[in-house]
Amino acid sequence: MDALPYYTCHIGHRFAAPNMDVGQFERMENALVVALRTLNERVELCRHMAETAKANGQTYSTERWEDARREAEDRAGVLRRFLEQDWITPNALENAV
Repeated sequence: MDALPYYTCHIGHRFAAPNMDVGQFERMENALVVALRTLNERVELCRHMAETAKANGQTYSTERWEDARREAEDRAGVLRRFLEQDWITPNALENAV
C-alpha cells in the first residue's frame, strides 16, 4: 500500500503530495511575477500619460496620472519585497523528509 497521500482535483485527476506541492508553488510564483511585471508596465504607462498631459497643459490629468504612477510604484515595491523573501520551496521540503 502506498504511504504517500494523494489529492484529487475537482475533475478527478490524482496527484501525489510532492507533485501537487511543486505545481502549486510554480503557479503561485508565476502569478506573482506576472503581477509585478504588470505593475511595472503600469508605472511606465502612467509616467508616459502624465508627461503627455503636462506637455498639453492639462494640470488635473497630469496630477491624476502622477498619483496613479506613484500608487503602482508603491504596490510594485511591496510585491517586490514580498517576492524577495525566503520561501519554503518544494525542493527544501523534499530534503527535509
